[in-house]
Amino acid sequence: EYGPGEACTFCPRSHECEQRREWLSAQAAFMTTTDASLVKPEEVAALYPQVQALEKAIADFKAAARSIVQTHGPQAVGDGAKKSP
Repeated sequence: EYGPGEACTFCPRSHECEQRREWLSAQAAFMTTTDASLVKPEEVAALYPQVQALEKAIADFKAAARSIVQTHGPQAVGDGAKKSP
């Protein structure tokens, strides 16, 4: 049994994993509240897998949004306008 992290890339159930969601949320919180210019060079390599995991989560969400739009047409977004991703 693996904990959330790099193993999520290969896990067929990662989309429904609560641990993965919590891990991604923590990574996103860290990256949105930390000044990237203050990250030490030796920490960059350690953070890169988290960056890749967040990019994959965003890509998966965009793919799901595209699928919804293809099935149901343009959807209202935050400003109320109908848009397609």
